[in-house]
This record gives sequence, C-alpha cells and structure tokens, in this order.
Amino acid sequence: MFNLGHDVVPMISVNEYFDLILLTLLIIGLTFELPVLIFFLSLFGIVTPKFLWRISVTQFWSLPLPRRSPRRPML
Repeated sequence: MFNLGHDVVPMISVNEYFDLILLTLLIIGLTFELPVLIFFLSLFGIVTPKFLWRISVTQFWSLPLPRRSPRRPML
C-alpha cells in the first residue's frame, strides 16, 4: 500500500510479544490469588497474624523512600 523505499524490520516478534503478555497475565493472576492462599494457610495454622504483621512491617521499612532536602522544596 505505502512504499517508503526501504524494508521495515520489526523490533519484536509475535512470539516474544505473546510470551510477554502471558508472563504478565500469570504474574498478575498469582498476585490476585495470594490473599486466597494466605487465607487457607492461616486456616491450617501455617501462617499466623503475628507473622504476617512482622513481614508487612519489614517490607514497609525496606522500601526505598524518596528523600527530600529541607532546603530545596519539591517541584
């Protein structure tokens, strides 16, 4: 239809694209199923609320928080 005088080479193949989409969907699906897994683990007594609280506090404080200089306000 349109000829620009040179060949167009795709940067990513269809197989790579579908692999990326499937991997993304798998990771998102596992993330949303995690509360159900934790529920069943707590029913069997494998995971306790104290353990979950300790993990959540540890994860919160391990996040890299952005630091702000008191002399220069954020824009």
